[in-house]
Amino acid sequence: MSYHHLNFEDRTALMLESRKEGFSARKFAELIKRHPSTIYRELKRNSINDVYQARYASDNTFARRRRGHRKLKIDSILWKFIVEAIRCLWSPQQIAKRLKTFPDLDQTMNVS
Repeated sequence: MSYHHLNFEDRTALMLESRKEGFSARKFAELIKRHPSTIYRELKRNSINDVYQARYASDNTFARRRRGHRKLKIDSILWKFIVEAIRCLWSPQQIAKRLKTFPDLDQTMNVS
C-alpha cells in the first residue's frame, strides 16, 4: 500500500466515524484504503481531549508543512563535524550514530 496524505474529505469522514459507537481505526483505514498507522497517527496528532476535529487537523497539517525544518548554521560545531565526517566518507547512518554519543550535544542541535 503506497503512502497517501489524508485530504479534507478523508479527515471529515474520520471525524464523523470516530464519534460513532464501536469506532475502529483499523476498519476505517480499510474503508478508505489507507494504512492503519496513518489513521492512528492522525488521531494522535490532531485530537484535543480525545476529540478529533477535521478542520483543526487540516489547519495544523498545512502549518507544519509551511514551517518546514530548521537549517543548520554554517558556522556551528555540528555543521563543522558533519562536513568533516562527509569528507572522511562516512555514511549518513554513521554520522547519526556518532552524534548520539556526544554527551554535550545540545538537543536543539539534533539533525532529524
